[in-house]
Amino acid sequence: MHHLLERQLKRIFPERTTLSPELQTLCAIVSATYESFDKDRLLLERSFDISSKEFSELHEKVVELLEKLQIEKE
Repeated sequence: MHHLLERQLKRIFPERTTLSPELQTLCAIVSATYESFDKDRLLLERSFDISSKEFSELHEKVVELLEKLQIEKE
């Protein structure tokens, strides 16, 4: 079970140790949804990291070219 769902259930049902079969099914579905969101979030974070690095490298190249142009202009 996903850790966020488990924490929420403990908050709602602090004394309860077992859940009804229906609630267990619902929890399994919600847990799978949480896990899917976690995977999507990690993928998005990795994409942003890659994009950020690429933009940084592109920025450095543009700055370098501008410096070269400035030198040639002078």
